Amino acid sequence: MAAKKKAAKKPVTKLTAKRLRFIEEYLIDCDATKAAKRAGFSEKTAHQTGYELLRVPEVAEKIAERQKYISGLADVSTVEVVRQLARMAFFNPKDMFDEDGDPLPIHKLPDDAALVIQGFKTRKEAGGDPATITEYKMSDRNSAADKLMKHLGGYEKDNSQQSLANASTQDIQAALAQKITQLSAQGLDVSKLIGK
Repeated sequence: MAAKKKAAKKPVTKLTAKRLRFIEEYLIDCDATKAAKRAGFSEKTAHQTGYELLRVPEVAEKIAERQKYISGLADVSTVEVVRQLARMAFFNPKDMFDEDGDPLPIHKLPDDAALVIQGFKTRKEAGGDPATITEYKMSDRNSAADKLMKHLGGYEKDNSQQSLANASTQDIQAALAQKITQLSAQGLDVSKLIGK
C-alpha cells in the first residue's frame, strides 16, 4: 500500500493581519494597551495582550523597523526627542515672568520656556495698545518626565513601577538623577543627550 503524502504545512506567520494592525496602532502613541484595543483585541485583556505582543520577536522587529522608517521621514532622531523631553521636564517656570511677576510676552521668552506653552490668554486695553498676555497654559512637566523616563529605560522591564504622572517634582528629579547616574556609569555622556 502506498504511503499517503502529508500535505505541506503552511509556514505560520507571527504577523497576522491583526498583529500588523496592532503595530500600526502602537506607532501612534506607543501605548500597547490602547493599540491592542484599537486593533480589535478584547478590551478586557488588552493590557496583557499588548504586553505579550511587544514580546513577540517579529512584532518587536517590525515596530523597530517602522519607527526607524518614520524617524527618517520626519528627520527626527531619538536623541532629539529625548533632548526636547528633557527641556520640557526641567524648564524653570520663573523664566516666564518679569521681575514684577507679570508674564513675559512670547517673543521675550527663553526657548525652553516657549517650548512648554500650550496656549495663553490675552487682554486688549482700550486705546489700541497691543494685547497683553495675562496667563500661560503650560504642558504637563510630569508627563514629559514620565516619557523621558520611558525613553531612558527608567522603568523596570516588567513595567511594575508606577507612572510618574502623579509624582512630585522632587520624586521625578530623584528618579531621573538616579537614571542619569546609571547611564553616566555606563560611559554615556548624558550632557550631550539633553543638550547641556
